[in-house]
Amino acid sequence: MKRDDWMLFTLTFLTGAAIGMYVYVTVFKPVYLPENIDTTEEQAYEWSVIGKKRSNHPDPEYVHASFRLLGDRSYVYLPGSISSEALEPVEGAISKRLQTALRFEESKLIRYSEASALTTCASDSDGIDYEYRFTVSGRTYLLDTCETRLREDREAMSILESIWNEVEGGTTESSYVPPAKWLENLLRSHFAPEDTP
Repeated sequence: MKRDDWMLFTLTFLTGAAIGMYVYVTVFKPVYLPENIDTTEEQAYEWSVIGKKRSNHPDPEYVHASFRLLGDRSYVYLPGSISSEALEPVEGAISKRLQTALRFEESKLIRYSEASALTTCASDSDGIDYEYRFTVSGRTYLLDTCETRLREDREAMSILESIWNEVEGGTTESSYVPPAKWLENLLRSHFAPEDTP
């Protein structure tokens, strides 16, 4: 074969490989869809959270649950599973109480995104880890319950767990109790008269 024939053969192969990869990624392989769901991008740029579950599920076709939360409390949730229903989006809005609590955590995002000193991950032993991408005024923070310091803050973890409960259609009641409510409950339990309802 001549040099021109080899060049033609190589270019044909590379073009075919590129088209094949494009078709595979766009058609057959499930992608992290909350980023692709049509929504107000300007609003997402100002404030948004993308959360995704992660585990060592044995089936490579398994799609993990994920959500995208915007500043107006609206979310799009993808339940995740092996079936086609995994990619059927569910829309709704989280409670204002949780949105407010999550906004109070914004000042800690830089610290939460730092690498964690802990070396074990829940997903290494059949557990679930969570990944979060916070966007605040165009700046993005990548947080992870496995590799970053997010998992060292119980209050933040409790708030995010409560958000998962709400988007998954569970109860809106959660382990998170706002500090003012916690103090009120403490005072009532210790100082309220016995016959007070």
